[in-house]
Amino acid sequence: MTELALHFPGTAALVRETKFLSSHIVDDVVGPNRPLPAESLAWGAVLEKLPASLRSAPCRRLYIGSEFCPYLTMSGSELEEAMETARRNSFSVTLVLPVLEQTTLKPTVNSMVELGRGLEDFEVVANDWGTLAELAHAGVAVSAGRFLFKMKRLPRVGQDTVPAMLETADDDDTAAILARQMKELARFAPDEAWFATLLQRLGVRRVETEMVPQGVSFSETRGVDASLLLPWTYVTGGGDCPVARFATRDGATVCARRCRSTFILPSYPKAAWRLLQLGHTVFFPAHPLLEYYLRTDRYDRYVLEPGPAM
Repeated sequence: MTELALHFPGTAALVRETKFLSSHIVDDVVGPNRPLPAESLAWGAVLEKLPASLRSAPCRRLYIGSEFCPYLTMSGSELEEAMETARRNSFSVTLVLPVLEQTTLKPTVNSMVELGRGLEDFEVVANDWGTLAELAHAGVAVSAGRFLFKMKRLPRVGQDTVPAMLETADDDDTAAILARQMKELARFAPDEAWFATLLQRLGVRRVETEMVPQGVSFSETRGVDASLLLPWTYVTGGGDCPVARFATRDGATVCARRCRSTFILPSYPKAAWRLLQLGHTVFFPAHPLLEYYLRTDRYDRYVLEPGPAM
């Protein structure tokens, strides 16, 4: 049976969800916080296409946290407040971590161990291999995050996309080349023997995956459990943040988190997938792929995101 989870970036998003936290029903989720049609359209598509049996079923798990920027990491008090909100409303918790710097690795691992002490079904999503290994060795149930899900997810990669170098090729040759490319690009690495062995060695039983344009081809051997995050797919990030307002307080850099109230809509001279940039991170709403992915029985958990978890 497929489990349902909701992903919120932090306590500010949870505060708005009084009705959902009480009912556990997806239809009671307030929805995207930004006044952006692309977010509302994508969330509406999820609600429309989600199987009725799941849409009416109680959601029992919250994903809390943002993996995309270290300046979005919750403070200790925010973490405690989020955990208390989840416990008070009878939710299991999955905390989502960003890529951690070496100086913050040990304190964060210790914090995760303390937060999860005595809790059933507590999980942590790690988005770098060092954090994943440290948490697994510390006895915390850990999932390999979307940053460790390395399938190509560029919007220009898909069944209907012809690379420029092939535009002048013979039609039969083009079709054959594209078929081979799509077959390789769609292979699900965690099912490969070497990857499954690595995950097993690290004690990882779950991976967080996204909807990618080329589709996903699973092997008959099921190595680990797989969550499907939808409808938002991470494309790229990092570098300078165009909306950041950095300041220094007591020698530490702080951020105004303007990525939570502003957005950039990239545009191109040719037709392309719609892209959305929040801060220095680029996403695309993958809801046009929903029907294909919802027909796949490989996922035992859907993680719904009303908007990108920023």
